[in-house]
Amino acid sequence: MIKTEPSVISNAEQNTPIEIIHGATNWLDITLSNLPFLITMLIVLVTGFVTYRSNRSSITNQNTNEQENKISEFRHHWLQEVRDTASKLVQKIYDIQHYYNLNKKLEAAGDKANNLDPNLKFMGNMVDELIMSNKSLYSQISEFHKIEAKFRLLFKADDAKNLDVFTYINDVSIKIKSLNIESIENESASLIVSELQIILKKEWEVTKDRTWHKNS
Repeated sequence: MIKTEPSVISNAEQNTPIEIIHGATNWLDITLSNLPFLITMLIVLVTGFVTYRSNRSSITNQNTNEQENKISEFRHHWLQEVRDTASKLVQKIYDIQHYYNLNKKLEAAGDKANNLDPNLKFMGNMVDELIMSNKSLYSQISEFHKIEAKFRLLFKADDAKNLDVFTYINDVSIKIKSLNIESIENESASLIVSELQIILKKEWEVTKDRTWHKNS
């Protein structure tokens, strides 16, 4: 019988490797163990998305408001430009009629003076006045056509709602070009003013309505 020393057996047992086998971890356990982290990530993602949408909506609203402000400012400027130009246009019609009538009076006075004294050659101050009146008349006619061209550019071509006012302006313009000024009716300027008041009122209502919606 072979005897083995106790110390040898003890050493052998101590040096033997031991393999520890863990059981399979359940996915629910993993999820539960990481639940705080997952909730935190979800909160971060939702917060980021909400912030992005809020900022984007704010920028969009800001851009829309800026655009509306620019449109309103443009319409206010346009309305004022129409008023000023129309006022000058009508004033030129009155000025042309004034100088045309003045010319006729000076010419008639000269003819009368010549008939009274055939040797009078219609010279002197009356001639100077007639020359100055003629210059003023043609200057006013030139200014009228400049203002008329500017006024037309303020509106869309062939716009039905502006047809009446441009019908009156065309009638006056044709008579002025042909120097048929005496045929311009006295109410022509008044008709132009009346039609412009209707147009301006409608356009002002549109502008006011846009401004009200913008501020509401």
